[in-house]
Amino acid sequence: MNVLLINPVINQIRSKVSSYFPAGIAYLASHLEQNGFNVRVLDFQTSPHKYSDEFLREEINSYNPEVVGIGCLFSLYFPSVKETAKKIKKINNRIPIVIGGAHPTLFFRDILIDCRDIDFIVLGEGEESFLQLCLKLKNKDAALSDIDGLAYRENGEIRVNPKTRFIERLDSLPFPAFDKFDMKLYFRHVRYTRKNRGMSIITSRSCPYRCTFCSMFHTHGTKWRGRTTANVIDEIELLYNKHGVRCFQIMDDNMAVSKERTLDILRTIKRRGLDISIVFPNGISINTLDREVIEALKGAGCKEIRLPIEHGSEYIRNKVMKKHLREEKIFEVIELCNEFKIPTIVFLIIGMPGEDRKTMEENINFVKKLKGRRFVDMLAPNFATPYPGTELFKQCIEEKLIDDDIIRGLTEGTLTVFDKPIIKLKTLSEKELIDYRIKLWKVSFRQNFFRIAVRYLKPNRANYQAITAFIRRFVLGF
Repeated sequence: MNVLLINPVINQIRSKVSSYFPAGIAYLASHLEQNGFNVRVLDFQTSPHKYSDEFLREEINSYNPEVVGIGCLFSLYFPSVKETAKKIKKINNRIPIVIGGAHPTLFFRDILIDCRDIDFIVLGEGEESFLQLCLKLKNKDAALSDIDGLAYRENGEIRVNPKTRFIERLDSLPFPAFDKFDMKLYFRHVRYTRKNRGMSIITSRSCPYRCTFCSMFHTHGTKWRGRTTANVIDEIELLYNKHGVRCFQIMDDNMAVSKERTLDILRTIKRRGLDISIVFPNGISINTLDREVIEALKGAGCKEIRLPIEHGSEYIRNKVMKKHLREEKIFEVIELCNEFKIPTIVFLIIGMPGEDRKTMEENINFVKKLKGRRFVDMLAPNFATPYPGTELFKQCIEEKLIDDDIIRGLTEGTLTVFDKPIIKLKTLSEKELIDYRIKLWKVSFRQNFFRIAVRYLKPNRANYQAITAFIRRFVLGF
């Protein structure tokens, strides 16, 4: 049975700047092949110029897939997912179209109501559910009620099989199907150069914490599961030796939940003499970090740590967001990062319900403390986004803090999240929140200007790579 998997297009500029490897689709491909299916991948994210009606028609007619799966990791992809599904149905309306990812998992009901070209939605972690669906379609078995984590239509009604089972032994999955992708196109990320190839990997799934703004558990479940050290290192060495990868972006929601496992992975990297760098784009929980772990991170080549502090106000951070994170612990970790010379980026979320002028000032006063031995390289303040399924969303609906246009924008994937306030607070205006974010940046930059200049204007390899990569992407265009 032929299965076609599609990584949808975003746009030309974004593909050149930040083409993160689609691990979800790659895992689906390898898992299906392991179970006897033929799999082809169309990757439009890195080759948006190929995305056309004619190209799709040629691929569909030549490969003759019996199932098409389209990935939709972020809401940003969804308009392209809908368009692609529509085009495929025009070519051959008998082909079942399946989508999956974080966005469809949250909005499955709206999608099935509004998008008749989409037949099935895999909810959450997809390897086993998609495999079971493909087996049913192959055997022409119409009984779908026993497939865990699947939404579909039956006799005009929407049926939902809740997601209840998650893969306990992640080592049982084959490595992502790297051979299905033009790997060199994923080495174009702005952080990378030809001599410093990079790739994203996932070493664990889920997170044990329940922050009120996070919807991650809908996709990966409530229980954290980690791959073994041997399994992780084997994948790193495969990418290191076969593809020349030297920079690894660990995309876990919370990689360091198990201190023993974390130390084992980091120390094994160092012991095997792997000359690599590692970064954590999604952040790493501050409560999991201490001197021993940070020292091991440095030894394994950690070039940057992103810290999800989220807010300087104890009330907002711990009562509203439920971070369970003490200010003393934050400062301890930042000081250790500076001691071991690991650059830091701090995530902040502003505009949560409960935010007022008092908490704004508490946040600004907190940022004023981030200097000297508590210096951070960059602040990344974003506006709160109420994703369905979160406590934050429920509160916003109950208190009428978001209007129908916002909900529609979230559902359709057309809303630009993080860049502007979308929660209408009763205590602060949109302009006040925007001015507040600007003030946070100004405070941080002014008090740390000379230290930032000294660190990033040095003629060293890392800064040279960053500057040349920037010129190559945005000036020369390749």
